[in-house]
Amino acid sequence: MNKPEECQRFETCGAPLCPLDQESLENGIFYASEEVCTRQGLKLLWLRNQRKIARKTKDPDIGFFTINMIDRRIKISKAIKGIDPDRPDEEKLLLNRWFRLHPDRPKKVLTKEQLEKMQRGLQAYKANKGGTGAVKIGQYTKESVPK
Repeated sequence: MNKPEECQRFETCGAPLCPLDQESLENGIFYASEEVCTRQGLKLLWLRNQRKIARKTKDPDIGFFTINMIDRRIKISKAIKGIDPDRPDEEKLLLNRWFRLHPDRPKKVLTKEQLEKMQRGLQAYKANKGGTGAVKIGQYTKESVPK
């Protein structure tokens, strides 16, 4: 499947950025109030970030985002802002500023020891689940985990 027309949701989809439409990915922009692609099974970083922005932001006037802005490991909070559409003459300057304020975060890599410790803690938790004993995970016990 390489064309948007081949997608089963093509007729009803209103997403401005489509994973199957190369032109929308090259030239498209996204506002937080706009629809997001609902295809299942797509593990695209930009699509996940787009969904987070749409879910976390309540203000429809936060500006627009391009694929280059959201196809990165960035922190997305309810305070995130895009590019102001009322300043098209300054778009390049605003994009450069946005990238400086939202650096690409490195992928978190666990060491073998950290991974084994997490697996042991999970196994102990599963083994003791429903029992009366406390399971220590990190600094908390099963009974003392803050809510």
